[in-house]
Amino acid sequence: MALKAPSQSSNKGSLQVNLTPMIDCVFLLIIFFVTVSRYISAENINIVLPNPQYSLAQPIELPDRTVLNCQFIPDSEDGNTGTVHYQLGATIITDLDDLQARLQQIRQDRPDVQIVVRADRRLEYQYIRDAMMCIAKANIKNMNIAAELAERQ
Repeated sequence: MALKAPSQSSNKGSLQVNLTPMIDCVFLLIIFFVTVSRYISAENINIVLPNPQYSLAQPIELPDRTVLNCQFIPDSEDGNTGTVHYQLGATIITDLDDLQARLQQIRQDRPDVQIVVRADRRLEYQYIRDAMMCIAKANIKNMNIAAELAERQ
């Protein structure tokens, strides 16, 4: 009498990979990065920063900061006339009283807030001074001014 070995095909089970949870995670990450990129791009508008010749300033990391962009918008092609816009996040402000009120609200919400002032180099200093006065009147103690660092040779 001959013995037969059991069939190996009866022991194999089918192996299936469920990709649904991985696809869900990928879509959640995509939504997160698209949302965050909108907030970051609103802060960094295209401004030509001044380039001080003898600056020894070092870049610093600011954990709790608000960026105030001061921008000159030319009205004509020659670029001599125009308007000044102040921008906090995505909000564009043209009135200094409104700017001061918004800065005071930010100060109430976050007492240790740091304001970073970014100004277009075409903008006259009086407009930057006005923005700095609004920061001072809002009783904000931490303020930084952004400028391009010269390449060291």
